[in-house]
Amino acid sequence: MRRSRAVGTSFAVTIALTATAVGLGCSTLRDRGKPPLAPQVSQRSQDDAGRTANYPNIEQQTYETLAAALAARPGDAPAGPVSAVGPPRPLQILAVSGGGQYGAYGAGLLVGWTQTGQRPEFDVITGISSGAFVASISFIGPKWDWLLTKVFTTSTTKDLIKTQPVRSLLTTQSLSSSAPMKTLIDREVNREFCDDVRAQHCRGRRCFIGTMNQNTRRVVIWDLGAIACSGRPDADDLVRNVLLAAAAVPFLLPAVEFDVTVNGVNYREAHNDGGTVCQSFVRLPPSAPPTDPADPAKRWLAGSKTYVIAGGKVFLDPVEGRPSALGRARGAASGSLYALYRADLWRVYAICVASGMEFRHTAVPQDAVVSPSAFEFDPVAMTKLYKLGYDRILSGEAWSQTPPGTTPDEAELPRAGFDFTLPPAK
Repeated sequence: MRRSRAVGTSFAVTIALTATAVGLGCSTLRDRGKPPLAPQVSQRSQDDAGRTANYPNIEQQTYETLAAALAARPGDAPAGPVSAVGPPRPLQILAVSGGGQYGAYGAGLLVGWTQTGQRPEFDVITGISSGAFVASISFIGPKWDWLLTKVFTTSTTKDLIKTQPVRSLLTTQSLSSSAPMKTLIDREVNREFCDDVRAQHCRGRRCFIGTMNQNTRRVVIWDLGAIACSGRPDADDLVRNVLLAAAAVPFLLPAVEFDVTVNGVNYREAHNDGGTVCQSFVRLPPSAPPTDPADPAKRWLAGSKTYVIAGGKVFLDPVEGRPSALGRARGAASGSLYALYRADLWRVYAICVASGMEFRHTAVPQDAVVSPSAFEFDPVAMTKLYKLGYDRILSGEAWSQTPPGTTPDEAELPRAGFDFTLPPAK
């Protein structure tokens, strides 16, 4: 019996490798007649006219402010709380991470936030992976809360992914087809949805969605409203394709291709889920004030707030016993993504500290019992996560003001021995 399993596994691996090799060969045939892949051009988000000045560089502003603050000499006058060119009103920013079905937690939290009557009208909303759906729906306002509830409490894996490894490897170099997800997006991201995106963008609000350029392997940030307002006849289709690309997990689902023009030459770019290179990010709207050149250490966004919603927990759940080889591989991949999220969260926190924004963060509590897989969309499991987020925001227990690792029980301290004393179980 053991030998039969080994033979079966070996045969399956051989078939998969053969299909991959054939698929790679077929890809050359499929690509004939298409524009070539785009060169590694600038990764900056820009509209069709290339007006990059519309997008303030929050990282550069942060680093310059922190450097100026650290370089201040003892006895220097402290920096003022806000620069003379401060915003007419505080900014409200929301960043939503990826997390597959765990995104139901953020969906429930936002719907519950609406019910409290205290949900801000965010100036900027950013999203990665499944967080792109949460971000885009939230961007167009509470009147669309019903769609957050629908997507994150009723969707099943079959509603999003069609598993067909051999066929998909031969045609798209992926394990599954995203046709069901495309059908869902085409149905829900309809003309009314896109019209509301345009309306909010014209009011000066921004929705930024992150994907990964398959060739440069860097995050690309799309201004969803600018695309919707571009005047192109295919603008709505492009909005839908950005959202599809944002959820296209590499190798599990096929990349989404976009036609681009570089120096008058037509190319194409292939984009996947950006969660492997970025888990959470902050960008500023065009209305955001710049730092004060006369005093770069001033906290130029004082009074503003940034909220970050995690699509899941901050730390992976521990496993009991000795994991299998596949379990160790999954653990390493998952551990890297969780570590990337914590690193991105600290970067957002640094932006808040430098600019004077208040920082708020929420995640699924570590002691909550959740499904072990983010990629299996189970309505029962998602409804529990949705209710957890909904109940936590209503109870006032959702937000933390510091990133993970700042409390004594989360700090990663060096080990100086092998004897440990654990606190009694609660």
